[in-house]
Formats: sequence, structure tokens, C-alpha cells
Amino acid sequence: MGYCPRRIVDHPNGEYVALCRDPHERCERVTLVRRDVLLQELDITTFVKGIAAPLGVRWQIPIARGKGIWAVGVSDAPGTRGQPAFLALLHDRQHFVGFLQRLLLHQSGPLVVIAPTARHRTVEVLELLQAHRSTFLALEELLFLGENGRIVAGLTGGDGPALAATPVAERPSAVRAFMKRHKCKVKDIHEAAGVHQTDYYRWLKGTIQDHYSTSIAIEKILASGFQASRPRKRRSVED
Repeated sequence: MGYCPRRIVDHPNGEYVALCRDPHERCERVTLVRRDVLLQELDITTFVKGIAAPLGVRWQIPIARGKGIWAVGVSDAPGTRGQPAFLALLHDRQHFVGFLQRLLLHQSGPLVVIAPTARHRTVEVLELLQAHRSTFLALEELLFLGENGRIVAGLTGGDGPALAATPVAERPSAVRAFMKRHKCKVKDIHEAAGVHQTDYYRWLKGTIQDHYSTSIAIEKILASGFQASRPRKRRSVED
């Protein structure tokens, strides 16, 4: 119940028991096996190096800024280029908000906050970030494991399996191949995706981020064909 950091007791018979540290012992004792008590340590440097490129971050050796918080590099992604990036591996939401408040207090400009999941993306957190023109990135929404076992940027769109974002350098050739295969024009692609022509060309040049709705809509058309489209109003990059 509540915050209960258990104490692990190793009995002479090789049995392990997790004991509640609450003064009133509100939690039941839990019997464990050896594999339950093995300590696992995250190699933070290797982890950051693996996720940096797909996120568009020019990584550096992580610098600890507190328990569970590291400065990990500078963003190279469109829209956040030049902003410092911080990784926060914090389970408790109050600790996350406190970290964010302290960080923003000492930063004169916008920044990028990276977290494993979107569970801390609350109204309070978004208000803090938006007031400083800063960005929240959730790894679960942006990255997935590619066929070669490497971490790659992903697009989910919220209603289907993740798609790999087409590298910017390969987008012109991917579009040409699509048009040849479907005997269509560029206009047919951006209209089927429901995006404005100017936003289509911004996607083509890589000047909008891969997780924006416009990028996702275009990638879905290229991946699944025109059957991926449905009647919709045109959207702008801010949607």
C-alpha cells in the first residue's frame, strides 16, 4: 500500500522474503525466488546512444542532474533544433513535476524532456512545458524495434501498428516509386492524406517532425496505398 520500499531478507535455507517497511506492516510478506532478487543495472550511456539518433538528438555522455535525470545532448530535430535534451527516468509523478520545475527555473530557453512513457504527460506538466515553449517526448510513442533488431523512429497515429519513418534523404525516391506504382500525382498523395500541399513539401524536406499528424498521414498512404485514406478535412501541421 502506498509507498512501501520492501526489505529483502535472505534466509539460511536459500529462501527470500520481501517484508513491508511500513511501521504497521500493512503489506503481506511475499516469498521470492532467486531470480526475483537479482539486481539489474541500466547502462545509461549505451541506452542514450541507442535512442538518440532516432529521436534526432546529437548525443553526449550523459551527465547526471539528479537521481534518475540526465542531460543527454542537443536536439537536431526540426522544431527543437539547438535545444538541450534531458532524459527523466522517474516513477513517481510528484518527483517528475518537481524535477521539471527546478529544470525550467534554471533554463533561459526551451528544452526537450524525454521520458519512457506518456504517463507523466498531465495538464500540469504540459502547462509548465508550454509556458517555456518546451517539448515532451515519450519513447513508447516514437520508437520501436526494427526488423534488424535496431531501435528506429516509429509512427503509430494512435490506431495501428508502428510504421518506420521514411528517412528524409529517401523520401523523393519513395514518392517517385509510389507514383509510378499507383499511376498518380503528388496532388493525389497529399489529398488522400488530408494534408495541405505546403505541409506535404515540409514533410518531404524534413522540416516537420515525424510524429506530427501530417507526417503520419503521409507515411500511411505511402505504406498502405490509397486504401489507407478516408474522407477527412485537410489538416495543418499544428493539428
